[in-house]
Amino acid sequence: MSKILFISTRYPFPIFGGDKLRSFGILKFLSKKNQVDLVCLGKKDEIQKKLAFCKNTKIFYLGFLPRIINTIFSFLRLEPLQNGFCLSYEMKNYIDNVGDKYDTIICHLLRTSQYLPNKFKGKKILEMTDLPSLNYQQLINQLSIFNPLKYIYAIEKFLVYKYEEEISNKFNNIVFVSNRDALEARKKISAKKISVVGSADNFVSKLFKYKKNNNKIIFIGNINYLPNKLACYYFVKNILK
Repeated sequence: MSKILFISTRYPFPIFGGDKLRSFGILKFLSKKNQVDLVCLGKKDEIQKKLAFCKNTKIFYLGFLPRIINTIFSFLRLEPLQNGFCLSYEMKNYIDNVGDKYDTIICHLLRTSQYLPNKFKGKKILEMTDLPSLNYQQLINQLSIFNPLKYIYAIEKFLVYKYEEEISNKFNNIVFVSNRDALEARKKISAKKISVVGSADNFVSKLFKYKKNNNKIIFIGNINYLPNKLACYYFVKNILK
C-alpha cells in the first residue's frame, strides 16, 4: 500500500464543476488500494462533507486580499496569475514539512505544481487535466476586442504557455483528460511523461431515456466559469435555434 498526498486548490465536495468531479473520482479510486491524504484550499462558507475514503484531510483558507497581493507578485515574477491567486504560504509550508512521509505526490491542475516540495524524492504526478494555454487561446478567440477580459486572458496565456514546459520537468508523469490536449502538450513536453486518463461520466445508469417530446435541457457545471458560460450561449444561439 502506497501513501499518496493529493494536493488541490478546491475542496472536491459538493461536486459542482468538472475539476471537482475529476478530483473526487481520482481520490475515491486511489483510496481503494492506497492510503490517500488530501491537502487543499477551501471556502469557510462552503459545506465540506467529510470524505470517508481520505484518511486525513487538511484544509487551508485564503482571504481575498492575500490572493490579490500574491497575484500581483506572480505577475512581477512572470508566473501565471492563477498561481498567485491560489498561493497559501501556510499550506505550502505544511506540505514542505510532511512531504517526505509520502511515496507519491499528486498535484491537481497546473496551479498546484507550485506546492511540490523541491526536495521530494518520491513519485511526482501532475494531474493537469487540460492544457491551460490551449483553453485560454480558444477563449481569447471567442471574446470581443472590446472586452477587457480578452487582454487579461492573453497575458495569462503567455505566462502559462512557458510555465507549462518549465514545470513539467519537475514531474515524472503528466496526466490529461483528452487526447486533444495530450497531442498539443507533446509539442513541448516529453511524450514519455504524458498519459491520458478520462473522467468518470456515468454515476447513474439509465438516467435519461430518449423520447421525441423530451425538450428540457439542463447544464450541470460551474456557470460562473466564463468558458462554460460562453459554451451555453453558443449552444442556445447556434444549436437549439
